[in-house]
Amino acid sequence: MNYSLIIIDADKKNKEFISGAWLQNCVGTTLDKAVERARNTEKTNSFMINVGVINFIGETHPHYIINKKRIDNQIIHDYTN
Repeated sequence: MNYSLIIIDADKKNKEFISGAWLQNCVGTTLDKAVERARNTEKTNSFMINVGVINFIGETHPHYIINKKRIDNQIIHDYTN
């Protein structure tokens, strides 16, 4: 499967829909691996950013994404160790 990561700027409806800047695509991976990459990106940035996983949008350059359904909010892992 393919997923996209975005740096979350805003959320709506109990964080079900998110908006923010496109960060990168995760191509040919599982949702768990995309979530792990998102959490590791947050950790690398000293938790100064929040990264969400959305369905693949096929972008190759940064721009602002508005109100996409967040698909990683049901997967909870502890990557802070």
